[in-house]
Parts: sequence; structure tokens; C-alpha cells
Amino acid sequence: MTAKRSQPNLITDFRPAKQSVSHPKLGKKFLKKNLKLAAATVALITVIVVITLILAIKHVSSDKKELTRVKAQVGALMILPTDEEPTLASVTDKAKLTNLFLKSKAENGDKVLIYVKNHTVIIYRPGVNKIAAVGTVTSDPALPEAKGATITVMDGADDPAKTQAVIANIQAAYPDLKVTDGGMSNRHDFPTTIVIDNTNQKDNLVDALAKITSGKRGVVPLSEGTASTDLEIIVGKDT
Repeated sequence: MTAKRSQPNLITDFRPAKQSVSHPKLGKKFLKKNLKLAAATVALITVIVVITLILAIKHVSSDKKELTRVKAQVGALMILPTDEEPTLASVTDKAKLTNLFLKSKAENGDKVLIYVKNHTVIIYRPGVNKIAAVGTVTSDPALPEAKGATITVMDGADDPAKTQAVIANIQAAYPDLKVTDGGMSNRHDFPTTIVIDNTNQKDNLVDALAKITSGKRGVVPLSEGTASTDLEIIVGKDT
């Protein structure tokens, strides 16, 4: 098992470490290039957040008149952000919602205003003219890494129920992550849950999974073989 590597901040670490006195133009080009990359990264995460919520709701309105009407109704009940135009969506089938916040708070017929810049989601219930719930939009950098990725989860604590709970938690947090139940590991007494990145390219996702499972980043133990999936988790007794 290796120690968890510290992850760079995608925004602050784009600054040049040191400008060369003999090559001032090179420093400016480096800064300009990386600031553009940082902006593109933030934009990508923002788009992912909106798409994730929109897909969870299933129906998005492009009717500007409806958006204006809903904003006026909601604005009469609470103070709305004025520095961005929200995305408006309608809940048409609660049973198909995948976002946990929406699934627990929304009902069919509700209108949802999504303010990404202000990290706010507002669920409005027209039938009773009330705010049903207000939530927070979080920009999860692990989302793009989870898209289409595969993971094997193995029971390393001789506790199938615990392993199934870990699988359920992962699927709830990242429905786009393809999870395989790997059954029992060769060793059955792992004290700590291990999250392994077989691609060495999914640092954000590994960190997120480590939090979900209360585990730690690690490598494939000598007692185990490397799974054919992008990532693997060996559930330990501490989860």
C-alpha cells in the first residue's frame, strides 16, 4: 500500500513556478496558456454539473416565457441570484430521478431552477405556490473520470453485506461508473479498505471513492491479482 499522493489544485497550480529573467516572453506565454487551460477545466466541470442534474430531471424547458414566469413566481417567495440566468427543468417522472437530492425532495410537476454559478438548486411546487427545497450544486471533478469507467469491488473482510453496501453507495454516487462484484478476495482479513487505480489517470475519482468507502489509496496487494477494470476496491474491516 502506498501513501496517498497529494492532489494539485487545478486553478492555483497553473501559475508558473518562477519566471526566468533571461526569458520573460516564455513566462508570459506559459501563464497565458495555462490560464486558458484552467478556465477550460472550470467550464467543463460546470457543464458536467448542469448535464448531470438535467439528465436526472429528464425534461428541460427552452421556453423563455416559462422561465420568466417561474422566476417571477419563485422570486416572490425568495431572493434569487441576479448575476446569472438559471436553467429551468420540470420533474415529469419522479421514479426515474437519479440525483439523490432531487429524488428525496421533488415531486411530479415541480419546477427546478438550477443556478450553477451560485451553486444553488431550487425546487418550486406550483400547485401550492411554495418552495419545496433548496439545495447546493457541487462541482465534482470525479464525474468526468467516472463516465464510462469500470471498477471491481471485492470482499476483503469476509463480510458480503458490507461489500454490497459499498457497491450500492458507489452506484448511488456515480451511476455512470460500471461496477462489478468481484466476490471474495484471496485474503479475507484486510484491515483497511483499499482503492486502486489501475490506469494511474483517475486521481479525482480515487479520492472520491476513498471518501465514500472510508478507505485509502493503495496498490494491488501481493495476495491478489490485478483486475481487468480501470479501478478496484478491496473492502476491509474498517469500512
